[in-house]
Amino acid sequence: MSETLDPGIFEFYAALPQQGPGRDSETLRVLSTIADRLPPRPVIADMGCGTGRTTLALAAALPASTITAIDFSEVFCRRLRDEAARLGIADRIRVIQADMAAPPIAPRSLDLLWSEGAAYNIGFENALSLWRPLLAPNGIAVLSECTWLSDERPADVVAFWTAAYPAMGTITENIERAAHVGYDVLDTHTLPAEAWDDYYAPIFQAVEDGNAAHLDPAFTAELAQERAIWRASRGSYGYVFYSAKPKAAS
Repeated sequence: MSETLDPGIFEFYAALPQQGPGRDSETLRVLSTIADRLPPRPVIADMGCGTGRTTLALAAALPASTITAIDFSEVFCRRLRDEAARLGIADRIRVIQADMAAPPIAPRSLDLLWSEGAAYNIGFENALSLWRPLLAPNGIAVLSECTWLSDERPADVVAFWTAAYPAMGTITENIERAAHVGYDVLDTHTLPAEAWDDYYAPIFQAVEDGNAAHLDPAFTAELAQERAIWRASRGSYGYVFYSAKPKAAS
């Protein structure tokens, strides 16, 4: 998503089904791999929740859970509050407009910390380091991170990501980064390419419908470039879920 802070951009994204590539089926697939590690009534945080696609999927899959959903966008938070109220689960979802680098969450309180497509805003390794103290002794962190998947990378794709996210790593590098800040990675899972198409299709439908007409044309040009880079990528990058737990004290 564009880093431009034009409020209209957040209104544009808030009207979309989600603010980054992802699917409920993939969220639930990853959840199934760590569900047996969770207590019966897990305490969860969703960092960088956007309008709450992931928050709501977790709430539905874990009906005894309570979830704190954090995002810095007021309009995203408002939409999630409204949707949780409409679904009758507002008592289980606490939505907080806050900086995910300094979330108002008690230390050692979380059984599950989840973040899809948002950690890059503060850096993957930095996010894991900042969030580690929030995890309960047996807590689990699940983050999805844009990741290099192949050494065969088209030059224009490399140029784009070198400018947009120079810290993007490979799966091996990210596992090493997690280890550096005190985690063991339990599993990884790569988001299928089709999920990116699911993300881009509503965006460009909204553009065609005129919903971005009031925004700077540079914004839609940026979106078009981003999609073109994805189409040219030849599978060289994608989102990867990393499920990790803090290392046992030695």
